[in-house]
Amino acid sequence: MSVIVWLVVAGVLAVSGTQHIRRPAHASRAVRAHGLVSPSPAAITGLGIAEVALAAGLLGAVVGSWSSAVTASLGGASAAYLLACGAYLFASWRRGAAGLDCGCGLGASLVGGWAITRAVVLGALAGLAAIVTATGSELARPALVAEWAVAVLASAACVGLALLLPAVRVPAEGRKA
Repeated sequence: MSVIVWLVVAGVLAVSGTQHIRRPAHASRAVRAHGLVSPSPAAITGLGIAEVALAAGLLGAVVGSWSSAVTASLGGASAAYLLACGAYLFASWRRGAAGLDCGCGLGASLVGGWAITRAVVLGALAGLAAIVTATGSELARPALVAEWAVAVLASAACVGLALLLPAVRVPAEGRKA
């Protein structure tokens, strides 16, 4: 179970982080439009590097034989980051930023229920997986090849949905040609 969560969270963080590194000015403008903070493109690049580092750490923990303490720490940091993103999006939504680009780097996602729910659910799952890993539950160590295959396919499906679903909801006049 935890492996699936780590792969999904790592995938989302890797995609988001890569987009923040590739397009920091875009994310900076999007976040500034929310009216809560004014990050520079350099700050967005740093955020992207941190996201990619967390993703790489989680992937290393899944593939390698890292201690449960290291894995749980990476998972806990990912959970805290994702829950903070959810709280930020909620605050932005309450402030009137509904319908604006959320700046997350995951497709054309807008500030609103979908983006808030995605961040909070991923954060909660990462937190639960960190607790399961820290307590040494066998749920954290799937041994069968079939479980690994399901974990990889589920991760790919979740990352794909995170990228595609918000784009489907963007009105045609809001899409880039």
